[in-house]
Amino acid sequence: AFVVVTLLMVLLLGSLKLGLIAMVPNLMPVAMIMGIMHFCSIPIDMNNILIASISMGLAVDDTIHLLHQFRLNHQRTQNVEESIRIAMSHSGRAMVSTTMILVLGFFVYMGAEMQNIQRFGLLIGLTALLALLIDLFFAPALLRTFYARQSTRTTEMINEAHT
Repeated sequence: AFVVVTLLMVLLLGSLKLGLIAMVPNLMPVAMIMGIMHFCSIPIDMNNILIASISMGLAVDDTIHLLHQFRLNHQRTQNVEESIRIAMSHSGRAMVSTTMILVLGFFVYMGAEMQNIQRFGLLIGLTALLALLIDLFFAPALLRTFYARQSTRTTEMINEAHT
């Protein structure tokens, strides 16, 4: 699934660099929830085995909207900070509202009588919440890190051209 999703992200975002950057926030929630499961001694059963694939799908949805907006604005402005700000203002509210609906929807499973269904709802809800937080805070940091030098070089070239 990781390879297929990576290829799709590269194709959909139109950039190898941005597609690879996109995979970091998509894998982090899955890795974190698996760590939480290990720490809390939650076994991997038939319901919990689905968490990774469902979580990847939820994380990809928000990430692709955010990074697509970033790419469009970065091509237009060549300014990383401005592109992140516009992408967040364009996609951020929708990301928060859809994720909160998903989280609440999955948390409803915590009212089930079967313990494995309760855990499934809790873990998927927490994973969706983690994915949102990672997209809102960590993804912009990644963009700043991997696009800052390019933006600085572009600015330097423009300044040199004007002198």
